[in-house]
Amino acid sequence: MTDFSVNHSNRFVMINSSISLQAAWWKPFIRPAKNLHNDNDRERARLLASMTLGAILFHVLVIAVLTVSEDLASLVIPVILSLIAVSAIYGLSRSQYYQLGVNASIGLSMIWAFGLIIANHDQHFIIITLLPVFIISIFYKAQIVMLGGALVLISSTILLTMSVRAFDAEIHILLMTVMIVMLAVISALRQYNRALRDEQILKLANSELRFRTIFEASLSSFFLLESVRNPQNEIEDFVFVDVNQKGLEILKQTREQVVGQRLLTISPSSDSVGFFEKYKQVVRTGVGYEEDFFVEPSIPTTGWYSHQVVKINDGIAISTVDITSRREKEITANQILLEQQRTEMLQEIVSEFSHDLLTPITILKTSLYLLTRDPNEDLRANRISKLNTQLTKLEKMIRDMLTLSRLESPNTQHFAFELYSLNDMLNPIVEDYQQIAAERQQNVLLQAEPDLPLVPLDINTMPRALGNLIDNALKYTDKGGTVTVSTELRDHQAVIKIRDTGKGIEAEYLSHIFDRYYRMDEHRKSTSGTGLGLAIVKKVIEGHGGTIEVASTVDVGTTFIIALPIATASDA
Repeated sequence: MTDFSVNHSNRFVMINSSISLQAAWWKPFIRPAKNLHNDNDRERARLLASMTLGAILFHVLVIAVLTVSEDLASLVIPVILSLIAVSAIYGLSRSQYYQLGVNASIGLSMIWAFGLIIANHDQHFIIITLLPVFIISIFYKAQIVMLGGALVLISSTILLTMSVRAFDAEIHILLMTVMIVMLAVISALRQYNRALRDEQILKLANSELRFRTIFEASLSSFFLLESVRNPQNEIEDFVFVDVNQKGLEILKQTREQVVGQRLLTISPSSDSVGFFEKYKQVVRTGVGYEEDFFVEPSIPTTGWYSHQVVKINDGIAISTVDITSRREKEITANQILLEQQRTEMLQEIVSEFSHDLLTPITILKTSLYLLTRDPNEDLRANRISKLNTQLTKLEKMIRDMLTLSRLESPNTQHFAFELYSLNDMLNPIVEDYQQIAAERQQNVLLQAEPDLPLVPLDINTMPRALGNLIDNALKYTDKGGTVTVSTELRDHQAVIKIRDTGKGIEAEYLSHIFDRYYRMDEHRKSTSGTGLGLAIVKKVIEGHGGTIEVASTVDVGTTFIIALPIATASDA
């Protein structure tokens, strides 16, 4: 992008210079002939036209002065003839024969110089003989200047010797030689500078050609745009200055249809998708950016693209690359990775539940076997109790799996909401667990804030989720411990806290406790469970538009905090 910026910066300078030149009122009067294609020829023809235009104006001014002076009236005719000659030279400067005009101007200047010397018999007019030498130094090389100067010097010396009595030839020759040498040096320097300039122009042209070749052959799309500002100097649009072939393919238009057109005319969606504002920001700050974006299928060039945008003078340069193929490969790779992860998770689930299901099944088979062979009624009753316990465990595992599967199904309506009092729903749940806690020598307390607003609740799933949390709290709380359930109104939400005085959870486990099938190893031996309970709780809470958080300190206890949205006018 650096070469792109530099080359187009130079181009902007050239464009601006060209615009300034075109604005000059006198340019049409010095324009060279169309069939002059060489830059040097065109420059020389333009210079000759400028000089002869000046000479024509000078002649007109002299004629005006002469016509009002009786003493100089005799000079009007020679000046008019000279004006005709200069006009003819001007005509030649506008044609392909401008070189003939150059030679004619040299001859006319010599005639004027020698004519003034002869007419006035004054050696001081010798300075006028430098005019043809000066013209030669403008249009010819130093060697020609020296040769032409020598001819003028010889001619003027002979002429002055014949027409001026007290003529000092040595001083004349010395002065003229110095002047001619100076003009020759100037001509040589001008020729050298012209050669340097031609070399620079050639290098610039080659650089431009290389850039244009790369620009057009690039696999990236390049767009060069210039700002369009309103009277308040605010950017109201961008205009396309240049675009390469790849860019034209994206736009599905020809260069003539794009260059000179406004961005919001070619691509109206640039404003709605935010590109236009980003482009203006680049111009304002000078900080470019790079991003990937997706073109909707409704557009012919749909797909993924990546583009870079940088500032160029009062505009921007955009480089765009089609990355659809790369993104599709990335998506495919991600899908493969996701499928691998799903497979690994399925294997883990199968392994986990194979172990969990085999344990109660083994106990059931053993108990049934012993039940058929044990005549002792007390032992038979004990074994039947164990059978019921294991069957209950199996039933819970299956129900949890079905519940979670239903909650995660995207095409099922999981909840039927009704406006309900949170405290009224919690009272029977807490009472049930108070009886269970009493048998374990534990306590369950309810600290309900009165007059809580109604909450949209599904009375089938929410009681089960809260009961699961209270049950977990009791499982991990030792004898004599307490589980406290409290409610409050906070930030327009109904908040439920379930706090226990149990073992607590180490910080490394907190981020995983809501994961499916997750159970801490140190607790698996002392408690039973499917590893799905907290995952189900979280799904239910989120299904109610709420959130659930957990805070815990080892050997102090754990607190689950549930926040539910209260009823609004639309829920009534």
